[in-house]
Amino acid sequence: MTALPLIDISGPDPAATAPDIEAACRRYGFFYVTGHGVPAAALDRLDRAARAFFALPPAAKMEIAMVRGGPAWRGYFPVGAELTAGRPDLKEGLYFGTELPDGHPRAGLPLHGRNLFPRQVPGLGPAVLSYLDSLHGVAQKVLRGVAVSLGLDAEYFASGYTAQPTVLFRIFHYPAAPPDTEDWGVGEHTDYGLLTLLAQDGNGGLAVRTPDFTMTVEPLPGWPAQGDPQPYGDYLVAKVARVFPELGLTLPRGA
Repeated sequence: MTALPLIDISGPDPAATAPDIEAACRRYGFFYVTGHGVPAAALDRLDRAARAFFALPPAAKMEIAMVRGGPAWRGYFPVGAELTAGRPDLKEGLYFGTELPDGHPRAGLPLHGRNLFPRQVPGLGPAVLSYLDSLHGVAQKVLRGVAVSLGLDAEYFASGYTAQPTVLFRIFHYPAAPPDTEDWGVGEHTDYGLLTLLAQDGNGGLAVRTPDFTMTVEPLPGWPAQGDPQPYGDYLVAKVARVFPELGLTLPRGA
């Protein structure tokens, strides 16, 4: 099966990547991103903290249940709490976003406000916020290439739509599915945000449907699987997908 395109965004000129981005978006709606500059240590730190959280007892995780996050849409949800196409997803997860103090003008609006971080894993909060800071620049750089591919000024998105983006960052844990079942981690869906950056661990399970075929998206080498500190080299820019539960973590980020 044809592999997804691999696009290096390390260069300074978005016009250099625009043709490849246009071709990838029209054919797949997905592509790998390299040359993003996110430190491998940042993802490794986040990966280890997230695994430590998901290993906590259920009662401890529910201390930051999403019902406590209010309209900011932050916190933890257990396995089966989210549905796709009417069927429960075989995943648990955490929702985060841009950290806003209570007095901020946008605090209290839907998807805006304070994050809920677990007291049992004190390293998770700093790891999440540091990672979000790193990915903000990656997202804007990808969108500059998208803008040029559409015949627009490179700063079209950054000067308007994403000048103050609504950021929804999620960490999902997919427990292994029972044998001989057709359960899915996440059913087939189209993301509702402008852009999704997805870090997939080495366990795989992601599939992409195009107008012509469905393909498995293989993890590229380098994810620090199980906290093993190796260089990490790719993100997935994603739109239509489903995930089969092959015991792993994914770290999507919408901008």
